[in-house]
Amino acid sequence: MSKTHVDRNAEAAVLGAILLKPELLEDTILTEDSFCLDDLKLIFKTMLHLREQQKPIDTINIVHCLSNEQISFIGGTSVFLDLVNHAGSPDYFLSHETIVRENEFLRDAEQIYSDINLESLKFSDPKEYTAHLQEAIEKLESKIIKENTTESVSKMLEDYDETIFARQKNGHVPGYPIISDQFDRKVGGAKKQDLIIIGARPSVGKTAFAVNIARMAGGSIKVDAVEFISIEMKKHDILDRIISGHSRIEGRNLENGYLTTEEWSRYTHGSIFLRQNNILINDKSHQTVENIVREIKALKKLHKDIVVIIDYLQEIQTERKFQSRREEVTYITRRLKQAARDNDCPVICISSLKRGEKRPTMADLKESGDIEFAADLIILLHRDDYFEKTVENNTTYSVMEVIVDKNRKGWTGVHEMVYERNLSNFLEMDRRETA
Repeated sequence: MSKTHVDRNAEAAVLGAILLKPELLEDTILTEDSFCLDDLKLIFKTMLHLREQQKPIDTINIVHCLSNEQISFIGGTSVFLDLVNHAGSPDYFLSHETIVRENEFLRDAEQIYSDINLESLKFSDPKEYTAHLQEAIEKLESKIIKENTTESVSKMLEDYDETIFARQKNGHVPGYPIISDQFDRKVGGAKKQDLIIIGARPSVGKTAFAVNIARMAGGSIKVDAVEFISIEMKKHDILDRIISGHSRIEGRNLENGYLTTEEWSRYTHGSIFLRQNNILINDKSHQTVENIVREIKALKKLHKDIVVIIDYLQEIQTERKFQSRREEVTYITRRLKQAARDNDCPVICISSLKRGEKRPTMADLKESGDIEFAADLIILLHRDDYFEKTVENNTTYSVMEVIVDKNRKGWTGVHEMVYERNLSNFLEMDRRETA
């Protein structure tokens, strides 16, 4: 290991402070690997052992745990007095701890840089090498800990009443809008850091559902920006669906450009509203998960509250190579979940289901890998009329079953909605007659 980034005085001061005030060991973010010098690392490791054994952390117990050879290695029993002298006072512990942690980070960075140079010879594909670099950088970023993330319940309860009142002010829905007020109240909306999977069999209406989410989230005062990543459809096709649903204009009329006077009026008013919403459409084909992660990071730098929608999972590629598509989908899903956590936003991803006619379950997720394990919320769409071929030519709407098959944080069950196929729009059942 590199000895370039090491400060013996700081490492010794940390250990000395723990000897003076053993409870500091309970709160420290340091690990055994944080210590570069082997003799001091051994002492810290012994302290951790004593803590696990629920024994006092003092000189006598530390010496008792060490062999004669180890005692000689650390410099004899007199070393403990030197450690205490280095500490000066436990009050300086946080300052010394920061120095030790920063040196550990710099050593890790140096090691990763060295490994990257050595492993570069293994890669012939620049994209795969780029993916490897990005993964290494993210691994390094995860080591940057600015503060201890553990907090006591008693401390958290100090301002919790304000949290409850804030939730009440937000309309009883903690997350961002998904598809309707009634549905959102059941599931809690699209929550920050959640990976949400929306699955349906071909031609059931999953893209229309995704477009409605973009409209709902884009029109919410809670959301600063929505990015719709469309891998299969072009951006103007997505825009047509947004306008069709919002302004209630027949999709085929938008497609051929023949709008009635009333539709032109609705389009004019609707476009004014939509211009005020920050909905971004990215229709780059051949999207990789690495590029999507970069897109999410870039959007988060510009806006605080964001929602990301991806259509759809099975079209996402990766710059890394895997032996099977299942392994690849597992990797992609985990990266999307990590992106949701790192950027404090919901990531909503559309997924294909295996072909069939029965009501879908999580087991029908195509090339599922670990989708059902990584996802926080799984919504499946089903239309009996589509599979029973009962849709009449003059019928423009269907009953859509919105099945919440998994929800880590609440309700699961079936929520029925009206799917207006000609408008790419979804309504609550009781609103069909008034639409």
